[in-house]
Amino acid sequence: MAKPKPKPMSYVAPAALVTPQSYDQCMTVVIGVDQVASAMETRWGIRRLPLIVSDDTRLRFRSACILWSAAIQRWQISEITRVGSMMRRAWATLEAEAISLGHGPIDPRSLETALPDGTVLAIVDSPDDAHHIARTAAGRHVIALTVDEVGRLYQKYGRADIQTAILATFPGAAVAAKREGEMSSSAAHDWVTSSVMAELLGDDLGRE
Repeated sequence: MAKPKPKPMSYVAPAALVTPQSYDQCMTVVIGVDQVASAMETRWGIRRLPLIVSDDTRLRFRSACILWSAAIQRWQISEITRVGSMMRRAWATLEAEAISLGHGPIDPRSLETALPDGTVLAIVDSPDDAHHIARTAAGRHVIALTVDEVGRLYQKYGRADIQTAILATFPGAAVAAKREGEMSSSAAHDWVTSSVMAELLGDDLGRE
């Protein structure tokens, strides 16, 4: 399942209502509200906060969002400013109530490995964790996949790959190209510890 990604918001003000001054004043508020929303979703997960609060708080938050959308359509400085402040308070209310109910920001656990091209592959538990890891990569190129996604990729591609099939059959094995005349350490260990009679006669007859 594809991870949810926030889409950049597009604000188109009615041309007849826009002056350079009003545009700048409105956009200042709009960008500020958008930054609050972005910070909350980075900290708590995409769309998660409204789902972990009470029904009443969730309804009031939705009402504020509807008013905010209408204010953007009308693009009036006074309305944008008033409803923008309401949206900031609405986000803060969601966070405060979530904390009071015992919830906490997402704290994703991940297993990471570096790919040959420098990309970091991170395996995480949930789509929220994947988005958080990718969004807070701090300059690293990170591909974040959930455990479920890895399972689906293995089901689709892994069974046809010889190396993957070997690893699935022999967990923990090291698969490497063998150079002519080279004996691997594992092969040497098997040779030293094996019983020649067991190999000839079978385990039951060759071992005491």
